[in-house]
Amino acid sequence: MKLKKNNRDDKVQSIETMICSGEIDKSILHDKAYQLEVADYITLKIFKQKQLTSKRIASFKRSHNMYRMFIDCYERALASLILYLFANNIDTDIGYFYVVQSSSFPGYYKFGQSQDSESRLNQYQVCSPFRDFSVFRYAIINDRKLFEKNALTMYKDFIVNGEWIQSNDIDSCFKSVCGYNSSVSGLHTRFSKINLDHEYWVKIEEVLSPWISDMKVFNSVKNDRSIAHKSGNKEHKKFMDDVVEDVERQFMSGKHITKNLVLDSLKKIKSNMPYMFIRNARFLNKYTMN
Repeated sequence: MKLKKNNRDDKVQSIETMICSGEIDKSILHDKAYQLEVADYITLKIFKQKQLTSKRIASFKRSHNMYRMFIDCYERALASLILYLFANNIDTDIGYFYVVQSSSFPGYYKFGQSQDSESRLNQYQVCSPFRDFSVFRYAIINDRKLFEKNALTMYKDFIVNGEWIQSNDIDSCFKSVCGYNSSVSGLHTRFSKINLDHEYWVKIEEVLSPWISDMKVFNSVKNDRSIAHKSGNKEHKKFMDDVVEDVERQFMSGKHITKNLVLDSLKKIKSNMPYMFIRNARFLNKYTMN
């Protein structure tokens, strides 16, 4: 099994690191019922890390920026988990539904499913002296075998042999199979690598709502740190650096970033430092406002 391409070794290592640190119990990975819960946990962890480094945090009511970030994190989490399970011979229903094409057979496409699409593609290449097979589209699916069966049933009239179908508009077929015509926020039309049902989109909104609020407060704190750095006052800069670091630490531990949390950090850091003009700074008053 190859690991190097597309940072595959790094993805496996990231899961192993979480297992070694006790964040993930390896024994539950053998239970299919808990595998998606583990994927959710990994998604939220990656999402938090990206949030802290993101310079643009937009409300989902005005922009899809947060959704794009969340979907990217979910895809990374699933891809890492699938690869780890594959490398350790752990059975799972999670995997890839893909459409394979070959330049030797224009207009013909193969529907398929696999726990690892890249390794499966290499198997196809053995059948062609030109090694001209490629994955045209793919989606990460919770139940890949059932999904493939339903897809072949949906397009049974297009089947020419086994899992091979003939189509002049395979892109529309793929989007139709994966449900990209869903009206949920119009987001399915934006993604070609992941398939989520309506319930998960609702879950995303529930998760993102409080975090958008968190990031608005946190961005305000980071803006105050930038002002402190521009002031040229070393004590002021050190103070705000410590406040931002403390807020980040609490956020990663699972706490929401509220004005009260920032105020507590301001007071805690200030109590450990000598007298500073920061006592009457505008942002200290800002976080005491309702």
